[in-house]
Amino acid sequence: MSSEVLPQVQQCDQFINGKFVPSVSGEYIPLISPESGRAVAQIANSTAEDVELAVQAAQHAFRESPWRSSVPYRVTRLRALAAKIRENMTTLVEVESRITGRPIREMRAQLGRLPEWYDYFASVALCQPPWPQASNSGSAAYTSCELSPSDGMWATLDAKATASRFLRWWKTTCALPTCAR
Repeated sequence: MSSEVLPQVQQCDQFINGKFVPSVSGEYIPLISPESGRAVAQIANSTAEDVELAVQAAQHAFRESPWRSSVPYRVTRLRALAAKIRENMTTLVEVESRITGRPIREMRAQLGRLPEWYDYFASVALCQPPWPQASNSGSAAYTSCELSPSDGMWATLDAKATASRFLRWWKTTCALPTCAR
């Protein structure tokens, strides 16, 4: 593996509430490379208190951010994450291979699917109707939609106009929502 591609990270903190912070204990543990047997970084030694702080921050963000209520916000963020992963795939593959000891081709295959999943869930979010789905006893509502060629952020448009102009909905009983792209 090429060490010039890999950033030389000396110390890695936790990412909590939008910031990199040390653990409450202030302790760090070595991250040992299976390739060389040497420490390649020092990582924050998270405690139960750190986990609780992270959970509280995540719950607050979920309640207070537009993620929960705004489809365009959620779709934009998911697609941006997919793009960032694609953009940095070479480095991500090499770093993961280095710290896990797995072959590069294996890591490329595994990590290469992540952007597809984030794009998929962005498409699923676009296909969710803005109203609750009625369900019969013992069955779930299955919704499939066909987006028009304009495939814009339909949730930003008037719901009635959107439903009639840009989407055709079909409902059958099944288990999961899917979206035709």
